[in-house]
Amino acid sequence: MIFEKYKSSALQAEILEKQSFTFECDVAVIETALITSYGELHTSEGY
Repeated sequence: MIFEKYKSSALQAEILEKQSFTFECDVAVIETALITSYGELHTSEGY
């Protein structure tokens, strides 16, 4: 299950990057956490 979490997090980052989102990985000492932003909208996701 852990390996799937890393793969899905990497895939999510790849998709976001292709859609012109900016993102920060390894947030709050959680390797699979992302903070994403697009324009003035900000969304955080923890995995």
